[in-house]
Parts: sequence; structure tokens; C-alpha cells
Amino acid sequence: MAVEVEMVIPPDDPSEPCYEAETVQLLREVAEHAEQGDRNWIQEHGTVYELVTSTR
Repeated sequence: MAVEVEMVIPPDDPSEPCYEAETVQLLREVAEHAEQGDRNWIQEHGTVYELVTSTR
């Protein structure tokens, strides 16, 4: 799966980009829903990729 998020560059330490609290919370929710197999919720918030194997 892929979820698009933004990093911020704090003015007091531009050498270390970071996430805002809301982004960290979203990533926690994504992980929780992924563990539960909640594909519908994840598709509303990101992109779901599926592994397809060859039968050759």
C-alpha cells in the first residue's frame, strides 16, 4: 500500500525533516487498519497494491 504524506522542514533545524502530529496519527491509523485487513478504509486513504504470482 502507499499513502501520500508531507514532511515539514522545521525552521529551527532545517537539517532534519519531520512529520506533523496529524501525519503521525494518520500513519498509525493506516497501520492499524492494515493489520485488521480493512481494505476499504485503506483504499479511501491511499493506494492498495496486490501481489500477483505467475502460474508458469
